[in-house]
Amino acid sequence: AIHKLKEASTLFREGETKAGTVLLEEVQSLPSPDVVNVAIGVLDEMEGVVQQAQSPGEDVPFVSVIAGAVHAQYFACRVLRVSLIRDWRTYWENESESIVSYLQKYLSDYANVLALGCSSALLAEMCLVHSVIWKLLWGNAGDSVLETVAGTLESLIQCGEEGGVELAIVGRTLAQTTVEEFGLYHPASQSRGLTLSQHEKCRRSFEDLVLLNLSRCILTTIWGVSDNSMENEKSCLVLIR
Repeated sequence: AIHKLKEASTLFREGETKAGTVLLEEVQSLPSPDVVNVAIGVLDEMEGVVQQAQSPGEDVPFVSVIAGAVHAQYFACRVLRVSLIRDWRTYWENESESIVSYLQKYLSDYANVLALGCSSALLAEMCLVHSVIWKLLWGNAGDSVLETVAGTLESLIQCGEEGGVELAIVGRTLAQTTVEEFGLYHPASQSRGLTLSQHEKCRRSFEDLVLLNLSRCILTTIWGVSDNSMENEKSCLVLIR
């Protein structure tokens, strides 16, 4: 199955979308635990890819080595997301803590890779997987999840500004993706397994409990706004809109 997933990514990269889609569907048709194991198996290969790219004897530029690997990583994220949504209550609801931990570690450990231009699609998909899981957790636990969401995003943004531009890019991308995900309440978002009324309630809760403070954090950390005047709060509200 891992071989099929990699082959599918190669076919897509070469423009053979029909054949690639067939292979992806074969992988996705496996039982959900198998799909997730395959996806994680491919994602775990990033460590070896980075080691190879950083090897003193490696004649191929770092970016070229990474660019050759990110396609399979991207499609691993795609099948992971689809499988988690499809079988959330059956398999993954009780495993959510370990999945979130894995995703956060991946984003942190490979920030220097994800910040590269060739990895932009992978970064976007990885952040989408993370945001979707948060939203699915909200569907189970309600607004108590949003405290964790807010803390994680604010911490990552602040650490990113202190830890280098790569982590900052990851933090901002995750924040943007999460804002977009929690704002979804149109019919297409029913693929998340929530009703339209649940999506709308989720959106309102996110705005009330997360978005304003997150915007303040962005203004303070990234734009250097230091005081909490009413004028700055108005700026946050403009940013939200």
